[in-house]
Amino acid sequence: MKTLYVTKKVQVLIDNIRYLQADINYTTIFTCQKENIISTTTIKRLNDKLDSDNFIRINKKIIINRVFIRNYSFDNNKIILDNGEIFSLSRRKNRALRDILEIH
Repeated sequence: MKTLYVTKKVQVLIDNIRYLQADINYTTIFTCQKENIISTTTIKRLNDKLDSDNFIRINKKIIINRVFIRNYSFDNNKIILDNGEIFSLSRRKNRALRDILEIH
């Protein structure tokens, strides 16, 4: 299993990451274990470290692990995760997400 090294002492299994949320120069990593890890790394840098096949940037603040997507509505630009959390999909990312999920 691959590991994301947030700092030298803090690491998280990539498969356990549900989503990442940006807040200026900080990023909060939300995991399956319902623990939140706050990183001083920007979301762009963390995105570069993640596997692009499983992680999808849906807007400028959110990156979602596609494994946890339960439902999506391209008409409303909404994505629902398996735990019920709802996220807005940016208009620019709508078409890209359709291509990634192979929906036409």
